[in-house]
Amino acid sequence: MVWLSVVPDLVERQDFTSINWFAERAAVISTELHRHRMVVTLFLQIVESPDSMGSAMHTHLLVGGLLRRAGEVLLVRQPGPDGPGTAWALPGGRVEPGELSPEALLREVWEETGSRVVGEPHLICVAQLANPTTIRRDAGELPGPGESAVVLMYEATSGGGSPHVTSDPDDEIAEIAWVDLEDAALLLAGHPFPFNREIYKRCIAAARGGIRTVAHCYFRRQPDGHDEPLVFS
Repeated sequence: MVWLSVVPDLVERQDFTSINWFAERAAVISTELHRHRMVVTLFLQIVESPDSMGSAMHTHLLVGGLLRRAGEVLLVRQPGPDGPGTAWALPGGRVEPGELSPEALLREVWEETGSRVVGEPHLICVAQLANPTTIRRDAGELPGPGESAVVLMYEATSGGGSPHVTSDPDDEIAEIAWVDLEDAALLLAGHPFPFNREIYKRCIAAARGGIRTVAHCYFRRQPDGHDEPLVFS
C-alpha cells in the first residue's frame, strides 16, 4: 500500500509514535484480510462441494389418494420399519418425470389397487417434510437424509372393480381392502411415521366433513429424530 512507503522515512527520523500507529493499522488490516480470506474460502467450499451444507436439498414430489366408495375408503398394507406388510396406508407414490400430479395419482392407484378413478380428483391436503439430519427411520422412507418431500393428497371416487395389484413395480403391497371410514381412521392412526399419520388425519377430517378447502402441514426433522411441526403464531 502507498502509505507504507513513508515508514522508512519515519524510522530515519525516529518518529516512533507514528511508527507505532502504522504498525497497529497494519495489524488491523492483516486481520481483516485474513477474515475475508476465510469467508471467501468457506463460500467457495459451499458452492463447489455437492455434499456441503450449502448444496440444494433434493425434493421428492409424492401423491396419495383417499379413494372413496359409498362410506368406505381404499387402503393398502405395505412395508414399515417392523417388516413387510406392517403398515396400513393410502395408495400413492412418486410423481415420475413429465407427469402431472393427478396423472401420477391415477397411475399409482391403478398399479397398487387395480381401481380406476372416476371424475376429477380434488386436492385436500398439501404437506412437506424437510430432513436436514442423517436420520432415516426405514430404508424406504422419503425423504432420506438431506432431502425434502412434498406430498399432494387427493380425494377421488372409485370406478368400482375388485381390488388387486396390477403392476406394483416395488412389489410391496401385501393386501388391499375397502374399509369403513371410521375403521380406516383407526388403521391409519397406527402408521409408524408421524408425518404420514398427520397427513392421514387431515384427509380423514376432510372426508368426514365434506371439506373442500385444502389442509396443510409442514414438518422438519430434528437432530433427536422427532419431526417438529411448523407452528404459525
